[in-house]
Amino acid sequence: MFLFDIVQLGENEDPHPWNVVALCGSANEEDTWLFDLFNNQNLKQGEIDKWLSIFSQSAESGPEAISKKLRHEIDKSNKLYEFINGNWRIAWFYDEGKLIVCTHYFRKKTQKTKKQDKDRAMREKQAYFAAKTNGSLKIMR
Repeated sequence: MFLFDIVQLGENEDPHPWNVVALCGSANEEDTWLFDLFNNQNLKQGEIDKWLSIFSQSAESGPEAISKKLRHEIDKSNKLYEFINGNWRIAWFYDEGKLIVCTHYFRKKTQKTKKQDKDRAMREKQAYFAAKTNGSLKIMR
């Protein structure tokens, strides 16, 4: 299991207080859901720019500093959340050390998040913590 930094730092920048990462099963960047999201033919440049802004703001100030119109808790008991951009969503959860782990993106067409998207986020969270515990989690920069 691999983590890809979403918010890349320039050479002379101070590190951000928060880390925002994409959880992926492959070390090949082109096989990740994040690559797929940003190359999605249905996304307009303005939507891509908004995602980048949400990630950047989260890395700078933490997700709590972002408007509640752009983030939402989707499963209180499992502490799963989503970033919001129009009808697109990215599911995520926290880990220690100010880490925001994004699991996948999906299109939301109704008020309620589909059970399958919550279940997938939960499976990814469980897999993440299992990989972290057994030492098979790798960070790609």
